[in-house]
Amino acid sequence: MNKIRKIIVSVLIFSGATFLFTQEIVEAIVAVVNDEVITLSQYKATHEELLQSLRAQLQGEEFRKQYEGLRKNILENMIMEALLLQEAKKQGINVNEQVNMAIQKIKEDYNLQTDQDLRRELAKQGMDLESFRKRMEEDILKQNIIFSEVGRSLVVDDTDVVNYYKQHPDEFTVPLEYTL
Repeated sequence: MNKIRKIIVSVLIFSGATFLFTQEIVEAIVAVVNDEVITLSQYKATHEELLQSLRAQLQGEEFRKQYEGLRKNILENMIMEALLLQEAKKQGINVNEQVNMAIQKIKEDYNLQTDQDLRRELAKQGMDLESFRKRMEEDILKQNIIFSEVGRSLVVDDTDVVNYYKQHPDEFTVPLEYTL
């Protein structure tokens, strides 16, 4: 009986071990922000986006300095963005109208008549309209949360305004003008 028990235990241990080793890691987790997961592939995509953006703008030593400074903050920025978007969702902020207006403004600024024209231009940049719209929505949501939080904590009373005015009179004076 004891021998059978050892055999059963051995089989179970080895079958469990092989089961564990055959499990494939689907995605590595870099950070968890409340219930939201930031994966390694998201981190790498953000890193690559930053790299491409900097390469398009800078070269040489300036590129290296900027890249090193920003690379260290990628994960921190991703966490901050996740927190801002979670807060916007919690507050139920809807920015569809603002997104539509922003897209319309872009179409006007770049003389794009239709959504199809915009899609073509975005495709040249390696992006589709849905991704562009989602990114724009997230950016506007983040801005709204930041402005609402800053606005709540920023209180300037009349005495502060008067004191600033008295301490900086040259900022509020206009040189005399003569017209003929």
